[in-house]
Amino acid sequence: ILQCEEGHCLCSACYGRIYVSPETGCPTCSASLGHIRCRFAEEMRDRFLRGGGQHHAQGTSGGSSRPAAAAAVPKQGSVKAAASKIGVSIEDLRAVMAREG
Repeated sequence: ILQCEEGHCLCSACYGRIYVSPETGCPTCSASLGHIRCRFAEEMRDRFLRGGGQHHAQGTSGGSSRPAAAAAVPKQGSVKAAASKIGVSIEDLRAVMAREG
C-alpha cells in the first residue's frame, strides 16, 4: 500500500495504473506520489487478514506460543479508526486488505 506526500493511500494495483513519474499527482489532492509505503495501512491490513477481523485475547489458559505481534489483531473499532485516519471507507480498506493479501 502506497501513499502520496500528504498521506492519501493507494493500493498497489491503483498506484500501478496511475503512476507515470515522481511528479504524478495524487488523485485526491494532487500532491506528488513518489514511491512512499504506508506501513500503518500495511500493518492494519496484515493484522486484519491474519485474524480474519476477529479480536483474539493475548493470554490463553493454554499458554500461547504465538509472538505478541501475531496476537495483536485489531478489533472492528480499530479497523474503523484506521480507515478514518487514512481517509477511506471501511469497505474500501477491507477490499484493499483482501486484495493485497
